[in-house]
Amino acid sequence: MLIIFHCFVDDASHKLLHPGYLESIESASVAESETETPAGNMQHMDCMQLPAKLYAGRKPTDMKTFYPAINIIDKDVPRTDRTLKYFSEESGLHHLRMLREILMTYAAFHPQVGYAQGMNDIAGRFLVVFDSEVEAYWCFKNYMRQVETEFMEDSVLRKLEKVHQLLLELDTDLMQYLEFLGLADMAFCHRWMLLNFKREFSYEDSLRCFEILSSHHLELSSMEAYKAQDVEKQRRFEQEGGTDRIVEAPLNVEYTFDVFMCVSILMEHRATIFQCTDAADVFQFICSLSSTLNLDDILSRSEVLFYKYCSKSVADCFQMVELPPTEPPRPRV
Repeated sequence: MLIIFHCFVDDASHKLLHPGYLESIESASVAESETETPAGNMQHMDCMQLPAKLYAGRKPTDMKTFYPAINIIDKDVPRTDRTLKYFSEESGLHHLRMLREILMTYAAFHPQVGYAQGMNDIAGRFLVVFDSEVEAYWCFKNYMRQVETEFMEDSVLRKLEKVHQLLLELDTDLMQYLEFLGLADMAFCHRWMLLNFKREFSYEDSLRCFEILSSHHLELSSMEAYKAQDVEKQRRFEQEGGTDRIVEAPLNVEYTFDVFMCVSILMEHRATIFQCTDAADVFQFICSLSSTLNLDDILSRSEVLFYKYCSKSVADCFQMVELPPTEPPRPRV
């Protein structure tokens, strides 16, 4: 996944590297006894869509959980990326109908998850890249396996708590000022976390950001984090002449890379935030950042913060260990 993080990915490679694509080929069919061939996937989806449409036509009392999902889908789909040619030109309505079919089918056959706002943005990305309702559905379905809990409100709130904790650790003054303004809940970052910064960048950059975050290349549970820790441990051990002992570094693996991105954006604009006199000023300023941010700069700063945190965790775990005093040798009798 290093190529996704550090390199430009052309349009021809998007399909191969897009989140969920390989899983849709390798594991989706096996996991749920589904046909593995594209033709089989298409037939299977046709069979799934039929009951989904039947559910949609029934009375609310027949499908108490599915019917509200239809209402939200019908409100969200027409608003999905209408500035893109894919959804706005003559074929736009056809593509929007395809998107609606994907979301309805998913909601019908995954009632434990259903539909939540923001899913249309994710499914829309797959549809734009693959230009195929079937491929987009299976990729969306497999991707949702990994992130379905993130569409629960308490999950988003937990992520915002992690933003609070990491900012407090890396820039205590800034976090304390936000607390002073009554923004300890970090609610102004809610859209960033829910949509993976989609509205903060151009569409192409937001697509790349989505792929980078989905690659999990830089996570505190990844090999990159362990490598960084090992290097720092060795450096410090040699610096201290090999006299220190260490305990396991207290990494918080819930600090995902999107959390580091949030913190890097806030730290980059800390001077402006300190000029805000109330919560409304902060919200207004954060909203004004939409479509003005440079993805490469943010990724670079976030990567620096990531490795800084890894190094800091190593520094925090070093402990001086006093050797027990040596007793003089006893004289022989």
